[in-house]
Amino acid sequence: MTPGGIAILTIEIVLGMAVPAVLIAGHRAMRKLAAIEDVVCGRPANVWLGDAEVPGIASRMRVVEERTRTLEGNGGSTLADAVRRTETKVDTLAVRMDDHVRNHPGPGAS
Repeated sequence: MTPGGIAILTIEIVLGMAVPAVLIAGHRAMRKLAAIEDVVCGRPANVWLGDAEVPGIASRMRVVEERTRTLEGNGGSTLADAVRRTETKVDTLAVRMDDHVRNHPGPGAS
């Protein structure tokens, strides 16, 4: 075999091994990008495959904002307002109970 033929054969062998490796690496990278896209943009449900919907970052943030909004008082219907009302009632009942015990010591008290 001539030196040129050996060089061509060597190039073919190297390319024959390198191309599949590049394709496999490219395929892995594309799968990772698709997974990132699913997280960022979301993905609709696929009834045929039984895959559930994957909500994107924007819709997840919307849910977080709606839920945290109930933690801030608005004068009535939020969780913060309910906690405030409950604390007020418990404080009032504690004062009344202390007053009752002080004024009605019960049997056997000196």
